[in-house]
Amino acid sequence: FDAFVHRPWSRLFVTALFLILGLAYGGAQIDLVENGKQIFQGALFADPLSFFSVMLVTAGTLLTVLIASPGEDRGSVQEPAEWHALLLLSAVGACIFSNAAEMITMFIGLELMSLSLYSLCAAAPGWMDRSGHRHAAEAALKYFILGSFSSAFLLFGIALAYGVTGS
Repeated sequence: FDAFVHRPWSRLFVTALFLILGLAYGGAQIDLVENGKQIFQGALFADPLSFFSVMLVTAGTLLTVLIASPGEDRGSVQEPAEWHALLLLSAVGACIFSNAAEMITMFIGLELMSLSLYSLCAAAPGWMDRSGHRHAAEAALKYFILGSFSSAFLLFGIALAYGVTGS
């Protein structure tokens, strides 16, 4: 919306609306996940536990948006649309991670969630002082290095498991 709408609009409202619609749609689909089945050609698994985890991630993201949204009440000029987009991408990655039926799908969900969270960590909110920007960049770099090593270990483990089992 930010690329096409050139007048002021409520990013908080649109993000919360999408999350509420996701919760409502998920609640309407609860009867379809009773038995558990693979979806998207076997890449994701839909069962009651994965349904609960997706609803939990969506509700947690909605709560995060309502509590921590950068806005005019905290001293910043406007709500950055990138903050909302990165938060939603992180939530999608967490949902893919929790529903993964294959290890490569799990890795893709983890990376989508992690890369969004690295950027969110580096984005110093408007209500912080100038020294907060340096600390936020330092925290994001440390988080990125830690995440890179852990992703490399995960990929090595997946390769070993594939090498042992052949599938």
